[in-house]
Amino acid sequence: MDTFIEVEYEAVGHALTHEDGERLMDALLDLELLNEDMLDCGTATNTANSILTATLTIRATDESEAIKRALPIVRAAIHSIGRATPEWPSADDIDTLFQRRETRFVAA
Repeated sequence: MDTFIEVEYEAVGHALTHEDGERLMDALLDLELLNEDMLDCGTATNTANSILTATLTIRATDESEAIKRALPIVRAAIHSIGRATPEWPSADDIDTLFQRRETRFVAA
């Protein structure tokens, strides 16, 4: 099952630039080459609110597993561009912190 995941990262204490978004995209593309279950990554940058958004599709058995796979991938990408993730959620937080907005099912 393919699950579309969107993760928002808010930079606290310093402004984000569009270059940060480009660097995050490059990092996600590098990680996509290493992860068979990851595809169609993308990024968006909201400099006014210091928010980076990463999107990716994860191939997993269910939504919960897809989120568990996506979180460390996005976190690794954020770290690779020199940003910190001090309050990053754990897999145990999935049911309380994540809201289901849309799931795309794609025929394999």
